[in-house]
Amino acid sequence: MAEQKERNLLLLGAAILTVGLIIEILKQKVLGLQMSVIYKTLLIMFMIAVGYSFAAGIISPFVKSFLDKLKLRFTNGLGKIFGKIAFYLVIYGVLFGLYLLVYVYGIRITSFPEKLVQMSNITA
Repeated sequence: MAEQKERNLLLLGAAILTVGLIIEILKQKVLGLQMSVIYKTLLIMFMIAVGYSFAAGIISPFVKSFLDKLKLRFTNGLGKIFGKIAFYLVIYGVLFGLYLLVYVYGIRITSFPEKLVQMSNITA
């Protein structure tokens, strides 16, 4: 019988959420382009299809070793069960914060330098 490869679905979910965030940021750029709505829709659909298969096939296995090392620090400090719980709460908490900024507050990545430094307030 073929050996089934173990897959951490929580890490896969985090990879998919990360790709979703990247797609949302790129979608903002695509919607600003001067082209037909049909082409914009097809481009966004293509980004979604490629992005999510990229998350499942490449991102999740690639970052698995890095996140396992990070999870090891949590489990060494807090114990096996509480360390895993704290690790996933931190990972999903950061993703929740990023989604909140992008979707709810509509903050664009390109607007961060403008928000951090108000040029009108700087005088010589």
